[in-house]
Amino acid sequence: MDPARRAARDRAVAIYEAVVRAVQAGADDYALGGDASAGACALGQLRAWARGGVLVGALATQQGEYERAWYLTGLALGYLKLRPLDGHGRPVEDWLRAMADGVVAVLDQDRIPANNLLYWSGLALAASGLATGSQAHLARGQDILTAGLAAVAADGSLKAELDRGAKALDYHAFATAPLVLLAVIAEARGKPFDRAALERLGRFVLAGIADPAVLSRRTGRTQSRPEDWNLAWLPAYASLIPTRALPSHATRSHFLGGDIGATLAAIRSGTR
Repeated sequence: MDPARRAARDRAVAIYEAVVRAVQAGADDYALGGDASAGACALGQLRAWARGGVLVGALATQQGEYERAWYLTGLALGYLKLRPLDGHGRPVEDWLRAMADGVVAVLDQDRIPANNLLYWSGLALAASGLATGSQAHLARGQDILTAGLAAVAADGSLKAELDRGAKALDYHAFATAPLVLLAVIAEARGKPFDRAALERLGRFVLAGIADPAVLSRRTGRTQSRPEDWNLAWLPAYASLIPTRALPSHATRSHFLGGDIGATLAAIRSGTR
């Protein structure tokens, strides 16, 4: 994305990202510190967006469809942390379900490429399904997890992300995040997944972080280390695949519901 288009995109989504981050901050304050007032405030923000039907139905642009999957993921995972509070319930869950229906409609029209965007759509469906109890959305997310792990090559790479040139390592990290969280949800629900493929993918990314030159030789382009926010999934990966030492990484990401430890706890305690 060229700088001008990126700046325009950032301006357009600023309010959405601000609300997602605010909801997650309140949810984390409640989940980690027991701050019920912060949690109630976060629920209030969710109810306000539910009343407004935000991000429901057909959206104006393809980029908007991608953004909806990311925000649905972040909001649904944040909401899982708030479920013990009084005041959660049908209005918010009906809205999350309606957003997920929009994601399904786009998938059914084959408008999502078979790359990281598909995996994020799958996580959006699984996270919202976990939050609302929608078995159909959970099943669709599980199917996408299966397809994503089937795309992992013997060396751990994803062809669609190798084609990103100088951004191949970045996009491998970004694609791994939803697959790891989908696997966490699958494990919490007692559903099978290809653990060996997930391990290969994770090892591939970790090897690239340790020595980006390996992937540079593969792609013919110099690779840069992914930023720490793009590696917030590492603790979740390590909870599934024994990993000796993790490189530096963020402990929270708005793509993954906020604080990753609180997100994992909410997934594992919120399985329906």
